[in-house]
Amino acid sequence: MKRQAPDSKTSDSKTNAEHVAIELIVTDYMMPEMNGLELIEKVRAMPAMKDIPILMAWAHSDMSIVSKAKSLGCNGFLVKPIDRKQLIERVTHLLKDPPLVPRDKNYMMNKLNMEPGEYDDLAVYLRLS
Repeated sequence: MKRQAPDSKTSDSKTNAEHVAIELIVTDYMMPEMNGLELIEKVRAMPAMKDIPILMAWAHSDMSIVSKAKSLGCNGFLVKPIDRKQLIERVTHLLKDPPLVPRDKNYMMNKLNMEPGEYDDLAVYLRLS
């Protein structure tokens, strides 16, 4: 199902985004309200969305943009015009990786009020370890 992100002008767009089960973000570098780098920075600043994979499409050859996007947490790039096969491969690769949460054992044990053995059992059950 394709979902479009809320309009950045909407005052509750951040709240809406945090309550939607988002598995992947595909964005363009060139957008009317903000560029793709600004979007990545805003997404990564939201704790609930910091581990969601992001693909950025662009039609430029400026490697400084790629470098900046990577440093902000972009997981991959698509060159426009987007090749359908390449899009499917990149999305499949990003969504096949094991879940990124829970990634920090101590943080999750504290957050879920678990003992190490309980966490280990959960990790085995979820195939995270």
